[in-house]
Amino acid sequence: MTRALIVALSHRPGLAVADTAVLAELTSLGAVSCGTDTAKDGRRMWAVIDL
Repeated sequence: MTRALIVALSHRPGLAVADTAVLAELTSLGAVSCGTDTAKDGRRMWAVIDL
């Protein structure tokens, strides 16, 4: 099975925590796994999808 990792990065510090409702939507669209985190240097969101 082939999978792809999609990552969105924001390098703007001080952003509010992402709306986690998007994670449920990604899962309903077929993402195998997804998540988000926030650090001092910005925010990251990722999803793993089957190809």
